[in-house]
Amino acid sequence: MATPESLILRYSGSELADELSFHNHLVEKISEARATKDAIYAELVYENIAPSWMANVGDALERAKGAFCKGYNSSTLILRVVAMASFLHNVDQVWCHQSEIQWLVSGQLTQNESDMLHTTANTRVYEFPDGPFVGIHKAPNVAINVPNAIMPRIVVESGWSESLNRLRQDAGEWLVGGNGAVQAAIIINWTSSRTTRRVRGVVELYTLDRSGMPRLQQREVRDIFFVNYHCVL
Repeated sequence: MATPESLILRYSGSELADELSFHNHLVEKISEARATKDAIYAELVYENIAPSWMANVGDALERAKGAFCKGYNSSTLILRVVAMASFLHNVDQVWCHQSEIQWLVSGQLTQNESDMLHTTANTRVYEFPDGPFVGIHKAPNVAINVPNAIMPRIVVESGWSESLNRLRQDAGEWLVGGNGAVQAAIIINWTSSRTTRRVRGVVELYTLDRSGMPRLQQREVRDIFFVNYHCVL
């Protein structure tokens, strides 16, 4: 639990009897997390979740309405689910959309190039087909893809409660696990202060170096004011 406004709630599948119990528990805990006063972001982390229990987890998330799977590692058996996302958590989606429009208007993108870019947000879970992270399932906050590609070309990951190290690990998994298919990973770490009424965003851009290892290309820090925990100026 990194800040008073964000929640990381941890559970274990070892305490649940079967797949149905797990799905019911997931829906219940998502509802409870959303009812938490002053929380603007909530994430559930489940350990010891068997791969067989994941087959129909999408049905449980449909019942919860609005929650989405952030990632599942079939090796560690850890599932991450976002129960509640703030406006800021999704601001990268707005930024990517606006950037593409600006590139098109300024001539940096042609209409044909723009038509080839498929940008999705929290809607697709990618399974790494090979490499060191084969079998891992991850859903980026934003994915920029091209037609017929198995993996996205650019991913954006952001969060309130994750440490920078956790987000950097996400970037590394995308770049290394994608075996070069993922060409860039952008991470954004948000923190807020009730006292100063500011939200700070640390943005980092990673690519692969010649040896195939993640390399920090650019880092920016931005402070913005907020009115309340749901509306940001």
